[in-house]
Amino acid sequence: MSQDTLTTVVEEGTTPIFTVTLQDQTSAPIPLVALTTLTLTSYDVKTGTIINGRNAQSVLNANNGTYHATSGLFTWALQIADTARITAATRIEEHAALLQWSWDSGTKVGIDVTQYFVRDIGPT
Repeated sequence: MSQDTLTTVVEEGTTPIFTVTLQDQTSAPIPLVALTTLTLTSYDVKTGTIINGRNAQSVLNANNGTYHATSGLFTWALQIADTARITAATRIEEHAALLQWSWDSGTKVGIDVTQYFVRDIGPT
């Protein structure tokens, strides 16, 4: 799989885009027809709190996720609730997006974890 493109720090309440290319063991892109499942879990790293109800949520061309038919490119368009802070007392907190997929009728499995920081943009 290739490097993700989500900015390391995102502002609270913004709608960034996350992309990653899913590849098989030979580094070839996994085509849509071979993909069996694609799920996303978004959570606060410190507390483990699930963000925006995204707990093993299917993002296979659903729930703000788009998977290209042949290139293996997955795009997740974050919503405002995806960049909400969990703890009001903190100015910046670490979140993670856990992407899991299976292909070849579920006999092969991949995983990608992207961590990023959500920053409070309010007055100090």
